[in-house]
Amino acid sequence: MSSPTTAPPHFYSTNSNPYFEWYKNPAASMFQFSHPLNRNPSSPASSGSSKIVVIESEEQFKSSLRKVQDESLSAIFYYTAVWCSPCRLLSPIIKQLSEKYPNVTTYKVDIDHKGLGNALRNMDIHSVPTVHLFRNGLKANEVIGADVQLLKNMMEKLYK
Repeated sequence: MSSPTTAPPHFYSTNSNPYFEWYKNPAASMFQFSHPLNRNPSSPASSGSSKIVVIESEEQFKSSLRKVQDESLSAIFYYTAVWCSPCRLLSPIIKQLSEKYPNVTTYKVDIDHKGLGNALRNMDIHSVPTVHLFRNGLKANEVIGADVQLLKNMMEKLYK
């Protein structure tokens, strides 16, 4: 059995493994980070095939939620934070799912934006990542935490 000193360094350190470069940059955008598998990290989500709306104020949040409810739309609200490791894990999955389901608008809500406190309390957001799934304008389900398989299964069931 090999000891940690004889094993390749990338098994024990994120410093030498390029896969983790995106993880080490907390200032990276949740959808445009420097991940080695992201072919062009500076380009928007794959040629406009996804609908990701970044929420930047309480008014924009309320307006977006009201639009989803009033127009009976399908949407997901992805509550996240830059400092949240599970959020960084879930972020590329959210992007992939937004491309897979282009008729479902994804709203990305950074919980640390100033002025969102009341809106987050009203939506009962206590931890991140949290994803609220809306169908026909109604909240149909939620995923708390970075349970990728559960999220994929719920989206398949709701939006196929």
